[in-house]
Amino acid sequence: MMRFTARRFGAPAAPAVVERYGIGMRWMHWTMAGCMITGIGSVLYVHTLPEAERDYMKPTPHYAKAMWLHESCGMTVAILVPFRVGMMLVQKRPGHLPSPFPSFLPDRMAHAVATYMHYVLYGFFICMSGTGIGMAYASAMNIPFWFTEIPVGQGGKSAAWNDWNYEIHSFVGKYGKYLIPVHVGGALVHQARGHAIFARMNPFA
Repeated sequence: MMRFTARRFGAPAAPAVVERYGIGMRWMHWTMAGCMITGIGSVLYVHTLPEAERDYMKPTPHYAKAMWLHESCGMTVAILVPFRVGMMLVQKRPGHLPSPFPSFLPDRMAHAVATYMHYVLYGFFICMSGTGIGMAYASAMNIPFWFTEIPVGQGGKSAAWNDWNYEIHSFVGKYGKYLIPVHVGGALVHQARGHAIFARMNPFA
């Protein structure tokens, strides 16, 4: 008996089902991404200012506004990252996408690289947020948080503790910022290969 199929008569095939992250994870991803990009951009802008204008204790208006934005974004990430790590541990996540370059990067290796890069990104978030809070604590200063302040700076002044946090914050930030374009570039390569990577993180879907 001849089999008649939808494809035989030209009917469209059923759309592929897109595995998505949980709605909370999707919104948190884009909120943290926006904060990280804005926070990095604001501090890069600060480094374009003349050195005489970069005195944290006597800030110029441009410096003060940029650091307000940098610290507000950083504090937002600091608040969100524990929730995001918790969601990552308890929520079911979509499976890995195929390797974008299967001819020389097998799926198993691509999955290992992707997992490692995500852990490094989480470490970057935690390190930058933690050392930023550490500097405020050691300086007995509050942290700007959009239209208010968070009173974390109640530990009394400690120049050594402040310097230690500053050195780590500066060193990790100097090199860690390149993780962001690497992450975005990897996502764009997947999208160009026809993998529905952005649909998985679409907060409006």
